[in-house]
Amino acid sequence: MPKSLSDEQLASAHISRRQFDLMLADARAAIRAELEKCSGGSYWAILNLPGFEHYSFTDLPFLEHAGSSIDEPNDLEGLQVARSFVRSFFNKYLRAERQSLLETDSALPMGVQVQRFGKVRHLAD
Repeated sequence: MPKSLSDEQLASAHISRRQFDLMLADARAAIRAELEKCSGGSYWAILNLPGFEHYSFTDLPFLEHAGSSIDEPNDLEGLQVARSFVRSFFNKYLRAERQSLLETDSALPMGVQVQRFGKVRHLAD
């Protein structure tokens, strides 16, 4: 779900800013509830980067707009940050690497937050 919509986008969707904010809060609460249910622990990496929104493990939305962005350097930086978290996740769970971006707060890029839920189990445990 997008972090924000313009007034024009909200008007065309026939919803108010308040309704959108409530829907966003409900969606975040639902995500949090699902993450808290994961018996092996879970992570929620939130990337608040200028002009960048990444909703899936694919780069297709970004690639569809390649070359049309006014702020391409920020887009590329956001894509690199998203890829680093996806890579960190897979390295942790497929290669059993204990050190990852998911486990640290000190090395996180500005605008990035990782929330941890439950006790995360490692493959070697």
